[in-house]
Amino acid sequence: MRQLFDIGLRLDTVAATFDSDEPPAARLDKTQAALTEILDGLDRMIRDTGLAMLSVTAALPEVELVRRRPPSAVRRGGPPA
Repeated sequence: MRQLFDIGLRLDTVAATFDSDEPPAARLDKTQAALTEILDGLDRMIRDTGLAMLSVTAALPEVELVRRRPPSAVRRGGPPA
């Protein structure tokens, strides 16, 4: 959650750039740097979330995994296509 909060704060900084009529070149450089940090943070969070989900599902017993599948997948005997 802390990472999402930090990214939100950085987005506010970037949004402020668009409020001015003609931002100077230095401000554009700062905006580019902020956007790079934001994208890096989002990439890290997506990767970490994916790894966490894999870890959680790997720890579940097979019965629990079958119970969580949509009914159509259980009837056909496999995951949805």
